Amino acid sequence: MSYIGQTVPYYDPTNAPIPQIDVERFSGDNSTLAFTLTRRVAFATDVEVFVDNVQQEPTIAYSVDGFTLTFTEAPPTATDNIYVIYRNSYGIQNFATVGDGSITYNKLANNIRQMNADVFTANGTGSTVELSDTPYNANTLIVTLDGVIQTPPTNYTLSGSTITFTSTPSTNTVIAVRHMGFRTGTSTLSLMAGDVGTVELENGAVTTAKIADNAVTNDKVALTYTSDAFVANGSGQTFTVTSGHTANSVFVHYNGICMIPVVDYDVSGTTLTMTFTPTANSNVAVRYLPV
Repeated sequence: MSYIGQTVPYYDPTNAPIPQIDVERFSGDNSTLAFTLTRRVAFATDVEVFVDNVQQEPTIAYSVDGFTLTFTEAPPTATDNIYVIYRNSYGIQNFATVGDGSITYNKLANNIRQMNADVFTANGTGSTVELSDTPYNANTLIVTLDGVIQTPPTNYTLSGSTITFTSTPSTNTVIAVRHMGFRTGTSTLSLMAGDVGTVELENGAVTTAKIADNAVTNDKVALTYTSDAFVANGSGQTFTVTSGHTANSVFVHYNGICMIPVVDYDVSGTTLTMTFTPTANSNVAVRYLPV
């Protein structure tokens, strides 16, 4: 068929004088329907798709779902006969996902990785104690009375930074409160960015305000819990433990009773020192928190 006007070669964006970086090619094999894109796409109309230089109709000839381009009919066999042009390249919202185990401790802000502890001595009349920080809720605390773990709300309640016990602790009872780190419930539903990985995140850049409630599961955080167990000889007060810990980053149990950091034990370097001498054949268990 004849045409009026000058013949113009077909447009190939990947071979244009000024290459467009928002274009990629695929090769058809007459059977494959789905192809993986390098960029996330929200709608079929956000890309222009050509097969053998013939533009395809969005939603009719193809659909997109995130990184997947799916044709309703397999493109014919040829090398690089499929090309995709990303439209509105600077307006597309790319939702970054966090890979399993990719958030390490260095990427968490100090306020959610410091396991601080408050220690009080009861006077026998007061039923409240004021904490050094404001927890998110009562379940982010471990509260003990003379080493016996208390359960919220049966044994105590929390309002702001104030703990109120349901029964007044007796005189000289040691009240120990261990903060589990998370201090706020502010959430962010999604990250608006391109591809965000551990390299792009600055140390301490991910705070609690950037993590949605219950969004970070064990699968998403590289946590490793380890422990040691010792049998006391009746004369020594020190035990060799894993380095890099403090009294607030370990749990110590003596014959099954939870010990209070600083009051009952301390940690310096690789040495755990009890403030008393454990009896012979008694059990000292140490559980390490991630630091």
